[in-house]
Amino acid sequence: MLFWIIVSVIILVIAFFVYREFREEKSYQKDRQTKYEDEQSDIPVRDETKTQRRREKIQSLPPEEVEVKPEERTYNLPKCQYPSFDYSRIMGLGLSEDDAIEFVKELIPQLKKQTPLIANAIKQEDFHAMEELTHSIKGSSTNIGTGGISDLLVEFNTYIKTGTDIPVLKEYFKYLIHYTEELERKFS
Repeated sequence: MLFWIIVSVIILVIAFFVYREFREEKSYQKDRQTKYEDEQSDIPVRDETKTQRRREKIQSLPPEEVEVKPEERTYNLPKCQYPSFDYSRIMGLGLSEDDAIEFVKELIPQLKKQTPLIANAIKQEDFHAMEELTHSIKGSSTNIGTGGISDLLVEFNTYIKTGTDIPVLKEYFKYLIHYTEELERKFS
């Protein structure tokens, strides 16, 4: 009888922590989405029909008549200024600080492995690959903590789902490298 009481208490404690983490994650995602929507209202939307007409016009001209114009469009580049990475989220699950730091150290090689793949996807303008690659490391980083690389990956991945502006993606990528290096300096 005592055994079943102890097992029940343990299950209830675990369920409580899982529920609390779920609530915190939902709140975090809601705050992030609200912030993202506020920022996205400032980003101009690409007119695909205008772009297609331009391509058709250029393709119909002989090569010597094609005039190369600098990009007419301005971009609202992301600022990517986040608080320092904080691994307390994973410590909230009952891990010691040493264990939490070990998880952060395991995240760094994942980031370094995905970075060249993301760069290649940007060069090829393969938005599906970019979304998948950033999504996988976003999940790892947000499970560990908040701020820094975690916040960057949430915004980067969210932008890829709706935005197609290569200069904006390159700006996010630049900060991905920056925050990965910052994480490596701090935890290696």
